[in-house]
Amino acid sequence: MKAAIAAGCVVLSVLNAPGAHARWKPKPPSTTLPAEMQGSWCRDKDKNKWATFHRNDPTGILCPDKRGWTIWSNGWRNNGGKDTCTFTEIDKLDRYVYYVRGMCKAKRNATLPMDMPNEGTWIPSGNSVYEEVGELHLVDGALVLWRLPDV
Repeated sequence: MKAAIAAGCVVLSVLNAPGAHARWKPKPPSTTLPAEMQGSWCRDKDKNKWATFHRNDPTGILCPDKRGWTIWSNGWRNNGGKDTCTFTEIDKLDRYVYYVRGMCKAKRNATLPMDMPNEGTWIPSGNSVYEEVGELHLVDGALVLWRLPDV
């Protein structure tokens, strides 16, 4: 009994030591996006509840209206490099369906609610930080992003 009490005191003293309260960080993603989803994409101008992307022209012509996106194995950059997201969570749901969650930084002031999905935080420095939650689907050569509410 005395040994159990002594061990408990040692554990408490270690937990209360300076520096023991490290900031919690999410675990790294357990997977990455497949090569078929990675690379340069052009966002379509559709007015749906989802965003649809097609590959850049193979001749090197850039996307019209600066609607280009670059998808990496663990994040993306869009709007001509103004928004950058790093995924904190990637879960494979099906063969070409992935749930993604990431922290994003926008190099512009967010002035409209749609500029800050999931109620991000506006920073007066000209940058905004927000969390992106969605599903990425690869369907018939097109990439589809469904933005999901943060639950």
